[in-house]
Amino acid sequence: ASLARPVNSALSSILRESRDAAFSAAESGDPVLFFTHGDDPLIDGEVTVFTTLLWEHPHRVINGDSLLILPPYPAVILSTLAPIQAWEEFEASGLAVDVRAYPRREGALPFMAARYNGASDPQGFTPLEPVMFADGSQLEGWRVRWVGNRWRVSTLWRVIDALPDESIQQFTHLYRAVDDVNAAPYLGSDVALSVHTWEIGDRVIVMSDFFDVLPGDGYTLAVGHYRLDDGSRILLQSGADRILIEAVRVEETP
Repeated sequence: ASLARPVNSALSSILRESRDAAFSAAESGDPVLFFTHGDDPLIDGEVTVFTTLLWEHPHRVINGDSLLILPPYPAVILSTLAPIQAWEEFEASGLAVDVRAYPRREGALPFMAARYNGASDPQGFTPLEPVMFADGSQLEGWRVRWVGNRWRVSTLWRVIDALPDESIQQFTHLYRAVDDVNAAPYLGSDVALSVHTWEIGDRVIVMSDFFDVLPGDGYTLAVGHYRLDDGSRILLQSGADRILIEAVRVEETP
């Protein structure tokens, strides 16, 4: 029996599609930021594939399930598909201009790509007086919206200083008007920040999705960072360990 893989096998098609998308995205010469599910090449297959395909081209492979990174230089934003949090945020921020789709096999959603100019501000955020954290990141804005049946909290950060070489998580806690903000939250979300993929000058949008949130006024958001290894919170320059965002409204589900 022959052990040769058929030319049109599913694996061959997947690798060819990935190669075509990676090489097309790199044609401009700009760095490529590829957003996919995860960022660990030891366990995430697509991370390994694109890290290899873009090995000789400036690139980053980023966990698009919770992060959108906007670098301070022109770059190609490449997404494994459209319904992933990073691309949803890219579109919602008014940055998805001259979008290109790189096809996959029949029935599979295409890769999506667009050029980011390195300077345009993401739209739709409520600005905050910048809040500096001791890990080198600075919180600059927030927004909330429904994305399908998910109520999303998006926070906008800027990388000001070198980030520590450790695993850092972001917590986003939601309190109702009747809740004590010093007690357990009504709802909470924790996401990995993968700060090893961040660079000084980046703007980073961190997404936290909630389900079954009741509409109403008077919610409070509590946002902060902590070290995964021991759970210790990273302090703000003020000495606090979180920032409170008050008077948050949850609209009716569309």
